[in-house]
Parts: sequence; structure tokens; C-alpha cells
Amino acid sequence: MLVPTAGLLALNIINQYIGGNLLRGYGKHNNLKIIYKSTGTISLVILIIAFLFYFPFKFFLNQYGLKFFPQFSQGIALMLIVYIGATWQMSNFFDWVITAKGNTKLMFYNNFTVMSLTTVSCFVSHQMDAGLITYAWIYSAGRGMNFAFSFIFATYSTLSSSNHTKRKLNTPI
Repeated sequence: MLVPTAGLLALNIINQYIGGNLLRGYGKHNNLKIIYKSTGTISLVILIIAFLFYFPFKFFLNQYGLKFFPQFSQGIALMLIVYIGATWQMSNFFDWVITAKGNTKLMFYNNFTVMSLTTVSCFVSHQMDAGLITYAWIYSAGRGMNFAFSFIFATYSTLSSSNHTKRKLNTPI
């Protein structure tokens, strides 16, 4: 439990650092297309790196996971599925585009929709006495949906904006 918690802490620190820099860049240039392009580049690089590390990770788990940690056989099988969900979560920086535009209502719709679908999926899985692998896939699908909706809403926010917004980020509401 300590390793995932440390990983989430590191992820949040990195996300806040990159997001803060993206928003400063938006405030400097007042052009949403710049932050959208930067966000897309960062997300693409993270997805490529995660894809390239997936195969060595899978090899390491298959070769040495059960050998050194036989008591965690089910958890080792779940790690590959959770890796996919974690990759989606780590690469999702599109919320910063939505934040810069001020479309926080879209972020609410995104999170509410994903949370609702994930909750219903978990409830149905529980009623069907599904195993842990099902819940791991639900987690990964939820992270993938969050990424997809954030991408769609960020694209919409970027396409529906002119080069400058009506309200700057540092202007009081």
C-alpha cells in the first residue's frame, strides 16, 4: 500500500508542476491553442514511454514476480491491468486546458459521468460475484474514459475559443 500511495503523491506533484507551468504559459501568451498543443505533446510522450516500458515490465513480472513473491500471484496478474489504467491517469493533462478556458462545468460533467459509470460497473460486478480482475478492468476503463472525455472537452474548448478569452485567469470573477 505504501508504494501506490507514494506513486500517487509523486504523480500529483508532477501534475501540479506541469499544470502550473502550462497555465503560466497560457497567461503569458493568452492563446489556448498553445497550451492545448503542449498538453497533447506531454500526454503523447507519456503514453509512448509507458507503452515502451509495458513489455519489459510484463517480462519482469512473468519471469521474476512469482519466483520472488509467490504469495502475491493474484496481485501480480492484476498489475498489468492496473498499469494500463495508471498510464491513462498519468498522461491526462487535458484538464488544464479546460481549467484555462474556464469550462469547469465540463470537468464536472466528465468526472460525474466517469464516477457514475464506474460505480454502476462496480455494483453490477459485485452482484455477479466478479473477481478482482473485473475490478481492475473497471479501474482501467474508468481512467481511459476520463482521458477520452478530457481530451474531447479540451478539444472542444480550444476549437470554441478565439486567440484571447473574455476573462483572464487573474481577473476576479
